[in-house]
Amino acid sequence: MENGRGKIDKYYVYGRRFEFYPDKVYVLDGWQTRCNAKNPDYRVSGDLIEIYPEHEVLIYQAKFWLKDKILFTKKYHRIDISPGAEQMPQFPRFGYDNDDGFWITQKFSISPWRRMEAFADVRYYSKHGFRNVYGLEWSNAGNSAKLHHGYFEDSNNNWIKKEPTFIYQYSHQLGKLPFSYSLNFEGGRWTNKGITSTHTYYGVTLSPYTLKLGGSYSWRLSMSVSYGITRESYNHSEVKGLSYGAMMLKDFGKALTLYLGYSYSESTTQNSLFDYGLDSYSYRFDYGASIQLTPKDRLVIGQSLDAKTNTVKDIDYYWFHDLHCAQLIVRRRAKRDKWGLMLEFQPW
Repeated sequence: MENGRGKIDKYYVYGRRFEFYPDKVYVLDGWQTRCNAKNPDYRVSGDLIEIYPEHEVLIYQAKFWLKDKILFTKKYHRIDISPGAEQMPQFPRFGYDNDDGFWITQKFSISPWRRMEAFADVRYYSKHGFRNVYGLEWSNAGNSAKLHHGYFEDSNNNWIKKEPTFIYQYSHQLGKLPFSYSLNFEGGRWTNKGITSTHTYYGVTLSPYTLKLGGSYSWRLSMSVSYGITRESYNHSEVKGLSYGAMMLKDFGKALTLYLGYSYSESTTQNSLFDYGLDSYSYRFDYGASIQLTPKDRLVIGQSLDAKTNTVKDIDYYWFHDLHCAQLIVRRRAKRDKWGLMLEFQPW
């Protein structure tokens, strides 16, 4: 296709020429962006863009544009677009919350070799000072290897210092079945609250593809089941067992989406050395709604319950406000009497 423009995955793409193949799309002399404006504030252009849906985007001779100005160039740029992957914006992010105070983050990266990225994620918090993350990341054909060093924070404001840690994952479709599986490993030195331990995790996860149950505005069902083993050298502890979860989403037109989720985890803050990334309870039930108030405003309300004791653990409110190609996010955690806000450009 000559001189095309459209949307692939979450990205708006323009190219002098598109070539479509069963497992990939080639874009010649093109650019891509997450900004949906007619004239996007930012974009990444390249001589060749390789797009592998739900896997990765590879951009060669990449140029990063702000309006009509080139900010910087890279010979090679990779974007992970696999389900659940977090995309870091190339612009700084700003925010505030009760636990960390005012904060600002900026990620810098280079690609010394194809499929290899070296990065420094510089983060400053008014209540903590600098808490940076440095690392090397490599991926190819379902394999992913990462070496990280620095401070990490989970959604409950629990911190851990990894100095360093090695993470490996292999993901692949299970034959011709609508399932994928992943093999996971992490090993490294973790430190928090005066405790330092060699932390190792081994796990395997099986995930069916998302199922659609009904018509156009149907329920969508996502599931996964994992078996993992976590060991700590500090107290010679071992936690092993199943984890599983299911999430259902239902669209009622374009303005309202409801979700229901149920999950179980053998690992909790009660039986683990570190609290990072864990709840205090094993059986969890989540439900909530996403409401489009205006073309630029969306409200999300969610609750989390300890399903075993039927106790409400969290009530969260989110307000998302679009600012052209940026987004303001305000979060209120009612049960914890906490709030925070963040301003970021949409990830490139």
